[in-house]
Amino acid sequence: MLADLSLLFALLGVALMVAEAELCMAGTLRKDQAGSAILKSFISLSTAILLGFIVLYHWLDLQVFMIDNSMENYRLVLDAGRVFRLALELAVCAVHPPPTNRTDEAQLLQQTHQPREGQLDQHLVPFDVILGLPMFLRFYLICRVLMLHSRLFQDASSQSLGALNRVPFNFRFIFKSMMSMYPEYVLTAAALVLFIWASWATRACEMYRGKKHRNFLNSMWLTAITFLTVGYGDVVPETYCSRGVAVLTGIFGTGVTALVVAVLARRLELSRAEKYVHNFVIDTELDKRMRHSAANILKEGWLAYKFRRSGDAAASLRHQRKLLHSIYQIRQLRSDQRRLADNSIGLLEVHKNQGFILTGVQQLHSRIREAEARMVNIDDKLDRLLSRAEYYSLTRLRVIMTPTQAVNEELQTVQIVCVFFLLVLSLMWGGFAIAPFVRMLTAEPTEVKVCKNAADADVTNGLCRRNPARAAALALPRVDWRSRSCTGCYYRVSDRQRQFRQLLRHCLVQRRKRNQSTCLSRTQLPMPLTA
Repeated sequence: MLADLSLLFALLGVALMVAEAELCMAGTLRKDQAGSAILKSFISLSTAILLGFIVLYHWLDLQVFMIDNSMENYRLVLDAGRVFRLALELAVCAVHPPPTNRTDEAQLLQQTHQPREGQLDQHLVPFDVILGLPMFLRFYLICRVLMLHSRLFQDASSQSLGALNRVPFNFRFIFKSMMSMYPEYVLTAAALVLFIWASWATRACEMYRGKKHRNFLNSMWLTAITFLTVGYGDVVPETYCSRGVAVLTGIFGTGVTALVVAVLARRLELSRAEKYVHNFVIDTELDKRMRHSAANILKEGWLAYKFRRSGDAAASLRHQRKLLHSIYQIRQLRSDQRRLADNSIGLLEVHKNQGFILTGVQQLHSRIREAEARMVNIDDKLDRLLSRAEYYSLTRLRVIMTPTQAVNEELQTVQIVCVFFLLVLSLMWGGFAIAPFVRMLTAEPTEVKVCKNAADADVTNGLCRRNPARAAALALPRVDWRSRSCTGCYYRVSDRQRQFRQLLRHCLVQRRKRNQSTCLSRTQLPMPLTA
């Protein structure tokens, strides 16, 4: 809002200045009249209001900057740069014709029409015109208003994006974006404003020189040929003021012309799709001509060979020349195809290929980082395994070399248990071995009847007839089935069959030797009942 009001009062002051100057140049008003003073007073009033709005705008800008940066004292923000910019703006906007009735020497020359010798060659210009021309510098406020009303500046998302990318949203960025989107309108408006200002300034400076420049069209012609850097020389500036305006017009005209040429070149350039279509059409045409040239080479070579075989030297030479021409043509076509392929590669294709290469390099780097991470993980695991192995080996060596008291006690306990177990086993084995001898020694003497005749033996059931009850009770009858005679019944003193058989064999041997017919008692046996 403050920027809009500042621009409004700036344009109002410029309009009042132009109106006052035109009225004075037309002779409607004079500098010493009250109407001129009133207009100049309004110009001064608008200038004062403009200066107040400018100071208020900078104060609010300072407050916003303090809030954004969390500052409490304005002296922390008010640096030399801000003070210089504020002073420069105030100086530019404060220049204006003062409301006085002063009549300078140039006006006297124009009013009296009696120029003195030597005074006209000094190219005098009215003082009000000299102070009025700098008022056009107030048009810089248009740039501020355009920036504040720009869609990019008002959009919060654009501001955030610019802050993230460190892009300041100033008039330079806004002007570049406008030149990118609307170059024709921006250049046309700038050239038109510059042309009108230069034409009026030239007329105001040359107004008191002669009648030639009183016509506004002549001033426009001089500005146009100066703007385009042509300069025919039919109309030339004569005062220092108009010459300075002509120099500025030439400088700005050169810049605007360069911008116009750049915009036209960009507009006339083929788009990407149009360039692809154009290159495809040309490539197709070159391919077609390449096939025709290859066919001509085969045809002319065959005809040259045919006429040389037939003996027609003139026709053979003619076809050889055509053959060489076809070879040269196909070489030219190949060169054109290579040139077309080189020209079809633009910055966009290079950028795309570079993007592909960068993507591949990034993927390669990511794989390398993954491999490095895996190697580091493997190294860590190996280190842990080695540390554990060293710990276990050291522990075992410590147990073997320097056993602790607990280990010794455990070993002693194990040894005692083993000895006790071996002792029990040995006792059990010895008990099993001496058990028969113990039973034989502790058993009471019992008579054992030995039968000599076979009639006393029961061959059927193996019982002894002399003492069947005793034999049945002991279940120890034994009959020699080979001789069909009773070998006798013995008292069972052992559970082992081997001892009984040995005892039986011994009894039979003794009976055969002695040929006794009577039964012997236990006490009469030749050997004890042992194993």
